[in-house]
Amino acid sequence: MSVERHHKHLGDDVEKQAPGEETILGAAGDEFPPGGGVAGSFGQEFPGADPYAGIPVDELGLPPLTEAEQEAVELEAARLAEDPDARRNL
Repeated sequence: MSVERHHKHLGDDVEKQAPGEETILGAAGDEFPPGGGVAGSFGQEFPGADPYAGIPVDELGLPPLTEAEQEAVELEAARLAEDPDARRNL
């Protein structure tokens, strides 16, 4: 026994819009293609734009490590230098 199901999609009953015809949502054909809204990087989407504009150069990137963080990094580096088994999981 075969069962056919019909799934009605939102907007199935709306008349199709002619290409180029304006609506309050824009012209037909202006829609994003599937995956087009998230595809690409900032540089591809806005080739001339600078995402860091207005941020002073000395504030770009990560802030400097505190003394405690520097000590922790040095201790971890020393531990890894002494223990070859610990380096396997890096």
